[in-house]
Amino acid sequence: MTSTHANRIVRASAEYVWELWTDRSALASWLFVDAGESRLEEGNEFRWTATLRTDRPMIFTGTVLQAKRARHLRLSWDLDVSGTTSTVDIEIKPLGDDAEVAITHDGLPESDLGLFEANGFSYYWPDHLDRLAAHAERRAPSHHHELHIGPHFVGGHPALGLLVRGVAVGSPAYVAGMRAGDILRTLDGVPVREIPDCDQWLMSRAYGDVASFGLARGNFSAKLVPPPWTPSAPQADVGE
Repeated sequence: MTSTHANRIVRASAEYVWELWTDRSALASWLFVDAGESRLEEGNEFRWTATLRTDRPMIFTGTVLQAKRARHLRLSWDLDVSGTTSTVDIEIKPLGDDAEVAITHDGLPESDLGLFEANGFSYYWPDHLDRLAAHAERRAPSHHHELHIGPHFVGGHPALGLLVRGVAVGSPAYVAGMRAGDILRTLDGVPVREIPDCDQWLMSRAYGDVASFGLARGNFSAKLVPPPWTPSAPQADVGE
């Protein structure tokens, strides 16, 4: 089994950080999930669904194993694409008027799928903590990409590429034909093996560029467009 870890100093009280994790409307404001009737109280099951419309809904489920107010959440974690239950510990440590938030994700298997997951969570948990801190501190996240291509990844594999978990409907990748379950091997012919490889590629591209997506099942291309939240964003063109 393998694990990932991330931590962040948040310029907000431990009580407020706790609220951002456990209040359903507060959670939706920074993590962008619909918690439905889920409550993060000890013994409860939870179900979070990503609010972005994708070709396959992205769902997180589990059970609250431990809940110590403004101190510690321990969750069993079931990713919808995985057959393995892992464990997520969220520690909140008061630091005067601030708080340190640490996330440890244990129990990810050392299989091919486990490698995808471990790589993904090692990327996503720091990103989520950045979003949490930015929301608590009322500022924009520090690493937002203006360019939007559409895929959301389980994670990367050193030999295989990036496993696609879901694709935003209407995005360039979706129009090109990429779908959940695909493995992305190259972008414009350049191998991608970790999610930051995709981030680095994005920084070299611009609106209107035609991008080539090399999937395990073939090559597809589409024109890059502004994110769907940009006013009057055009639709992507597709070629093959």
